[in-house]
Amino acid sequence: MNLFIIRHTVASTEGMDFEREITSDGKLKLLTKINFWKESFIEFDVILSSPLLRAKQTSEIIAEHFGKVGLIQVENSLKPGCKPSDLEVLLQIYNVKSIAVVGHEPDCSSFVSYFCKSFPPDLYFETAGLAHISFKIKAERGKGELINIK
Repeated sequence: MNLFIIRHTVASTEGMDFEREITSDGKLKLLTKINFWKESFIEFDVILSSPLLRAKQTSEIIAEHFGKVGLIQVENSLKPGCKPSDLEVLLQIYNVKSIAVVGHEPDCSSFVSYFCKSFPPDLYFETAGLAHISFKIKAERGKGELINIK
């Protein structure tokens, strides 16, 4: 199984946290990253998204550019403060070969440290950052190999 953990792109600092939209600079940054990801042959079967607007908008742009429109699942358990064990349960429910998860920091860093045998000690996701974790069979705590961070 391949897990792609993605932090939402740059969002406005104005308004209620749940309703903050991505900025035009954030969209450009994400599109640049998407082009790089596509060159790296990244592929996924489904996108799980946090319910916050900036994560949903990020997911929609990713889905559009990867030809995965309609494959976004908004999961309330992925809101900020999500426990890595909650994500582990979701991954077992979806049980697909390759999955993208769009969330928030510091949750994204926590997911990597939870699932990977080894990881950089100063791990921090920039906006629109992506980490690729590979599992031999299924996603389990400490069983993943961190392939790269982009």
